[in-house]
Amino acid sequence: MSFISVVNKVLSKVKPSPAERDRLSNIVRRVSSLIKDSLLNNGISAEVVPGGSFARGTFLHGAHDVDFFIRHKDPADLESFPRVVLDAFPEAVRVEGSRTYFRASHGDYELEFVPTLLIDDPSDALNSMDASFFHISYVNSRLDNALRDQVLLFKQFAKACGVYGAESHISGFSGYVIELLMLRFKRFKRFLEFLDQGNNELFLDLEGFYDSVSKAYTALKVNRSLTPVVVVDPVLPTRNAAAALSRESFDKFLLQARLFLRGPSESFFTVKEPLISDLTSLARDRGHPFFTYSFKVSGKRDVFFAKLARSLRLVKARLERHGFVVYDHGFLSDGTVYFELVRDVLPLTKRVIGPPVSIDSAHFNAFISRDAVNGPYVFNGRVCFDVAREHTRAKPLLLKLLKGIEF
Repeated sequence: MSFISVVNKVLSKVKPSPAERDRLSNIVRRVSSLIKDSLLNNGISAEVVPGGSFARGTFLHGAHDVDFFIRHKDPADLESFPRVVLDAFPEAVRVEGSRTYFRASHGDYELEFVPTLLIDDPSDALNSMDASFFHISYVNSRLDNALRDQVLLFKQFAKACGVYGAESHISGFSGYVIELLMLRFKRFKRFLEFLDQGNNELFLDLEGFYDSVSKAYTALKVNRSLTPVVVVDPVLPTRNAAAALSRESFDKFLLQARLFLRGPSESFFTVKEPLISDLTSLARDRGHPFFTYSFKVSGKRDVFFAKLARSLRLVKARLERHGFVVYDHGFLSDGTVYFELVRDVLPLTKRVIGPPVSIDSAHFNAFISRDAVNGPYVFNGRVCFDVAREHTRAKPLLLKLLKGIEF
């Protein structure tokens, strides 16, 4: 199947229909009205403006999330923002960020309410939330319908790779970054071809704020080993819009991009969550032990999974600290977590390698004054001991660590 035939078929599936656009527009009007009434009842002067991909016309078919900026004229009124939202949506959940914001549900739609200041210039922003409003006008004044189609292709491809979204448990491409990249490359295929040429780093400064990459990296405090993509925010040049994108997520995208160019197929745009049975079979084929554990998904899903992702990184580190090699681990959308280990039973002892045998007396004495199963002895010119392991079986340790996770 040719590239063009694949993307045309994908576009026909991911572009929202006129009826879907109208339905979402009605939801936006209804929610805006509820917030405006609450502002009036609380005596607060502020604007309610829809944001995100809805406002920029780049939302995918089936999208059920909408952002709203509550733009306050008086900074002092920001303190009343929680009351305004909770009066309109009593079940809204508080989320801590550079400013407290809220998430709520309305039918089967997920809403996000962001408090900002009503400013005319993004340079007057007190934090990045204030500047985010200006993303709407920047993108809308430059994206035409053809470019919006390219954005939709990029978003769906990233979604299928599991790297669409700047949330901490995804660490992927935000919708805004995708839009900026398409303003630069114009075609999704052109971006993939750029990556396929061996470019594993990308610097983008659409407005030319910096006269050199090194100056930009210094100003943005970029760690090149951790940050594969740097996109200078065109409305706030002190911000890397792609800061949330991790090296791991970028590499996942890069691999799929290179494979897709060599064999275009709709399957690259299909979101497929692995089955536990398939993961178990893969581990068995590799001769590795495989463990699963289930959590009940509660509260807001992105908050829950962000906490779960952080906790699993700590569990992995603890396992490895005790000598268990984690080959793979992760979680599924139903709250099931999995760990594939290289081995689940370790020897009763481990070797502790100390200083060279010729070390000075003080350090030598300090090292040999310890409890050990065996030793001291010499290994590769160093003083060594065999000490008892605290944990020799992975399963009880893993269960203990997983049961200790609190949400």
